Amino acid sequence: MIADCLHCGQPFTNKNNQKYDTAECRRLFRRLRLDLGGGQPCAIDGCDRSSHARGWCLMHYKRWKRHGDPTVLVHQRGWTADRSTGYLRRLVGGKLVYQHRLVVETFLGRALTRREQVHHIDGNRQNNDLTNLVVIPLGEHQRFHNQQRRNHEQHALGETRRGPDKKEADSAAGNTDGRVVRLRPA
Repeated sequence: MIADCLHCGQPFTNKNNQKYDTAECRRLFRRLRLDLGGGQPCAIDGCDRSSHARGWCLMHYKRWKRHGDPTVLVHQRGWTADRSTGYLRRLVGGKLVYQHRLVVETFLGRALTRREQVHHIDGNRQNNDLTNLVVIPLGEHQRFHNQQRRNHEQHALGETRRGPDKKEADSAAGNTDGRVVRLRPA
């Protein structure tokens, strides 16, 4: 069956109920439709793009899908999120620098050792506020997250546990023998 491409108007042999001559025509037509108002306007105040899904434009829809909120502004200028870990990072002098480590090192006035790790108290790897960061020795940090993972698995299986024991709770709160550094801005 012969059909006309919706984008360029060229006739083409339609094998599988296609609407476009080429993949390039399909991409260009969809982009034109999204950018120039092929639907309702985006529901986000101040956004003049047309809606793509859920009443939002493609950009706001992707923000919602990635972060759970279509209005979130995730990155500070110059910082990008590592796709595999979620940490904010940037190149400084040809070296990759993670924002949470830079914040802590600046506050402490020294570089962190290889055995020190920065723990995000709320679990949000992009919340690099000093009140959300704790410096913990490598082994202790791994034990803490392993215990959290075990508790979560036990909870998912229906087993009950009252939470981490006193030593683990003290460790997480920073009440150890000086190995955990709570950061409190002056």
